[in-house]
Amino acid sequence: MTEHSSLFRRTPHPHIPANVNYLLRLERMTGSFNQRLALRVTRIVGTMACGYLFITIAIIGFPGFPATLPQYVQWFSGTFLQLVMLPILAVGTAQLGRHQEVQANEEFDTTTKIYADIETLVEQNNRIIEMLLRSDTGPFLSPRDTPHD
Repeated sequence: MTEHSSLFRRTPHPHIPANVNYLLRLERMTGSFNQRLALRVTRIVGTMACGYLFITIAIIGFPGFPATLPQYVQWFSGTFLQLVMLPILAVGTAQLGRHQEVQANEEFDTTTKIYADIETLVEQNNRIIEMLLRSDTGPFLSPRDTPHD
């Protein structure tokens, strides 16, 4: 009986799933001054309100109608694109990051549930195996024990 029970001994895996979004928030809170400042500036500049402010500044800086083509190109590429697109791209990136955060939370919750379900199934399986190993007849009836018609 002991020779069979050693075959079914389970060694639990030491890994426990962790919520990566929680770890990232904790890392941000304990970050250096420069990291916190950069994150704060990014959150301020990465808003549509800041985008509208930059559009206003870009329009005020418009060279006017007697300007030459190179002045228009310089204004459009140097002022409008760089100044206006920065906050708009930051808003879009934040939305994509939020989607990934929600997805990571859902995957974490699902993985944790599956992990708990597997633990339960393994424990139930171990109890069934122990019961079968302790029984006198074993898991199967011998051919002579089966009913014949």
